[in-house]
Amino acid sequence: FSLDPNASEGKEIENFDKKYQAALENIMTAIDMTNGTTGAVDGKATITVNVPDGSTAGVWAIKGSEKGYSYSPMAAYIDFEGNTSGNINAKKAPEFIEKSSDDEDKVVEIGKEVEYTITSTIPFVPASDENRTYQVADTLTGAAYALEKQGEHAGMLKVHVAVGNEEKDFYVPVADLSTPDTGTVQNFVLDLSEYLDGNLYANQTITITYTAIVKDMIVGNEAAVGDGENDAQFGSDSDKVVSGSVTLTKTDKDDNKLSGAEFVLVKTLDDDSKVYATATDNGNGDYTLSGWVTAVDDATHLVTTGTDGKFTINGLEIGGKYEFKEVKAPDGYSINENNAKITWNEFDIETNESATGTASMTDTKLAALPGTGGIGTTIFTIGGCAIMIAAAALYFVNRRKSEEN
Repeated sequence: FSLDPNASEGKEIENFDKKYQAALENIMTAIDMTNGTTGAVDGKATITVNVPDGSTAGVWAIKGSEKGYSYSPMAAYIDFEGNTSGNINAKKAPEFIEKSSDDEDKVVEIGKEVEYTITSTIPFVPASDENRTYQVADTLTGAAYALEKQGEHAGMLKVHVAVGNEEKDFYVPVADLSTPDTGTVQNFVLDLSEYLDGNLYANQTITITYTAIVKDMIVGNEAAVGDGENDAQFGSDSDKVVSGSVTLTKTDKDDNKLSGAEFVLVKTLDDDSKVYATATDNGNGDYTLSGWVTAVDDATHLVTTGTDGKFTINGLEIGGKYEFKEVKAPDGYSINENNAKITWNEFDIETNESATGTASMTDTKLAALPGTGGIGTTIFTIGGCAIMIAAAALYFVNRRKSEEN
C-alpha cells in the first residue's frame, strides 16, 4: 500500500492495521443504511455497487444490520477491471445475555445453594476503540453470594468462565449493599477485557457460573454486560426464584379447629436420613425456616397452631420431602402418630411471586372417666379400702394367737 496514489511502487504504511481498522470504523458510522441491500436468501446476499462517476475500484466498506445482532466490520476490494476479492463471510453475534438458575421450578428452600448461569456473546471491539473494556455487572437481592471460606481467596466469590474449550476461574470481591429496608443486597463486577485481545474470541459464546445462598422469600438477580461506561451495552437479563409457604390446619373428627398443637417439620434427605427444622417465630402463627438439626430435641421454636387451628411456615421448596410431626397434642386429645404431608398448589413463576402448599391433621379425643353426678369410682375406692383394713386386722389377730401359743 502507498500513501501516494500516483506512486509506481507501494510503500508499507506504518501501523497500517490499526489505521485501517480506525478508518473502517469511521466509515461504518457514516454509512447510510436506507439504500442498502435487504433480505438474504439461504444466508447469502448480493451487493450491487453503483456510484455517480462510474468508478468502482477501491476498498469498499460493508455494514451489516439485523435486529438483535451486531455485525463485525466488513470490507471488499474491487480492482480497476471490476474484479472483486470474492465472497465475504459476514460475522454476526446476537446482542443478548441470558440469566438462569439451576432450579427448574423456581421454588427454592431458604438456606439452599443455587447455581446461576450467565450466557452471552463476546463482542467484536475494534482495536482503535479507546475503551476496550468488557465486564459483567451482577446484582443479587434476597440472597448472598457463596464466598470462599478459606485459602488465599477467602471472602471472595469464585466465578467460573468458559469460552469454547477454555475454562478459567476468577475470584472477585463482593460489595454488600444491604439495608434494613432492602434486606440482603449484594453485587460484583467481573472484568473480562482479556477476552477482547486481538478479537480472537469475538462472537464466541461465553458462559459464566457462580453460586449464591437463598436468604429471603423472593430472590432477584440482574446481570448486565457492557464496557463499564454503559453497563448494559452488550445486553442485560434477570432471573427470579421464590421460596414456598405451607399452611397446616389442625382439627378433630367434628372439624373443630384445635389450637395449641405443637409440630416439628421433618425432612428426609437423599440418603433417607432425617433432619428437623428450626424456625423463627414471626408471631400470629407465622414462622420462617432458619435451619436444620439432626436431633428432634434440638429443633427450636416448634410451630404451634393458633386459635384458628392453623400455622404457616415459610421458606420451603416444591419437591422437598417434608412431613409435619406432632409432638404435643392439644389438651384433651391424643397425639396423631401419622405425620402430615404437604400438597402444593399449581405455581408459575411468570404470574406469581409466591408458591403455596397445604397440610392437615386430625386428632382424637382422649377417653374420659365418669365425673360427679354418679357413683363413678367412689364405690371401687371404698371397696378397696375395706379389703385392705380387713386384711390388716386378720394379720394382727393371727399374730396374737401365735404369740399366746
